[in-house]
Amino acid sequence: MSTGTGNCTECGRPLGDLEAAGKVGTAHPHTSYKAAVAPRFATQRYRVLEVLRDFGQATTAAIADEMRMSRNQTATRVGELREGGYVTFVLDEDGKVACLPTGPSADGRVLQLTPAGLYVLASGGTR
Repeated sequence: MSTGTGNCTECGRPLGDLEAAGKVGTAHPHTSYKAAVAPRFATQRYRVLEVLRDFGQATTAAIADEMRMSRNQTATRVGELREGGYVTFVLDEDGKVACLPTGPSADGRVLQLTPAGLYVLASGGTR
């Protein structure tokens, strides 16, 4: 449990640590960091990993369409997974983030799994 300022009494991490993956408030229970870091089986974040495994590479829009979820909600899950190191952007031959058309006048950045994302899928996520 946290004391409100300083460090968490359980994990010793500074409260409000901006380097931690996921969205965790400044007065967090220790378990919030664990939940923010490792995707759990049968959650939206885990499902995003499954879709990327099945597609190989995809935009947030393609993932959202496959999951039948809003693009905003999907983008939030993708952002959490990127922060945790489970997915990353695909780079083109010039080292820039690769993009694909997602609509008549819109492009989406292409994503792929990292080794950490593949490991989570192979191990079945946390339960």
